[in-house]
Amino acid sequence: MSFPLLGRHNERVKLIRALHTAAGRERIGCFLAEGPRVVSELLHSAFPVRLLLCRAREEHYWSELAAAAVKNGAEVYEAEEQLLEQLSPAKTSQGVLAVAELPSYTWEHLLSCARIVVLEGIQDPGNVGTLLRSARAFGFAGALCLGGADPFNARAVRSSAGAVFALPILRFSAGGEISEWLKPLQKGGFALITAVAHGGVSLPQTTFPNRAALLLGAEVSGVSAEASGAAAVEVTIPLEGNCESLNVAVAGSVLMYEMSRRVITDFN
Repeated sequence: MSFPLLGRHNERVKLIRALHTAAGRERIGCFLAEGPRVVSELLHSAFPVRLLLCRAREEHYWSELAAAAVKNGAEVYEAEEQLLEQLSPAKTSQGVLAVAELPSYTWEHLLSCARIVVLEGIQDPGNVGTLLRSARAFGFAGALCLGGADPFNARAVRSSAGAVFALPILRFSAGGEISEWLKPLQKGGFALITAVAHGGVSLPQTTFPNRAALLLGAEVSGVSAEASGAAAVEVTIPLEGNCESLNVAVAGSVLMYEMSRRVITDFN
């Protein structure tokens, strides 16, 4: 199976380069996914895929992905190694790159979930992707991103291991009013649980409602004072030795695991 060779002056090259930035993704309404595993997850999701770009002369490596892309109505091109390296959002290309349309979710999608994770100002795309991956693994059915890294940044997509294709995700820009997202959650019956490094209820002594939103704050500053003040409870993971704190992705994953195994129907 062979496909047209993508030239460096092709308009699709300009499109892919534009998707390296959040502004470009927002303007075009698409994002990038790279690597055979992530692209396979994408092709098996409901996301429309526009383009699949594969390393030339390596049909044995990507032929099944190409067949799935063609079946889904996507364009498929081959690219020489040098061009693919230039277009890759990673330091080293994995040989397969896809362009897919950004999803459009509403509060209706999010409020149908029993548990969600809320990411406030988390700047590292790897942390965002890892937290979304853990959310999917531990039964959190949706996510709310308040500023911070774009969950459809290529690194976040890769770190999520396909979770961005499975979870409804709502995004709000940084600096907005807390009421924009808090009121809909409260109206939907969610209890807001915030994670704090110190001073909260110790995790072993905490019980969780079935309908909860776990709020995780930025890597350095943590949860904002305004959001913390709106929480039903603040929870702290007890640490031993001289450990000061955990990485937000680790802490969030621990909390989501515990919330998945220790829930109660009512919350006081």
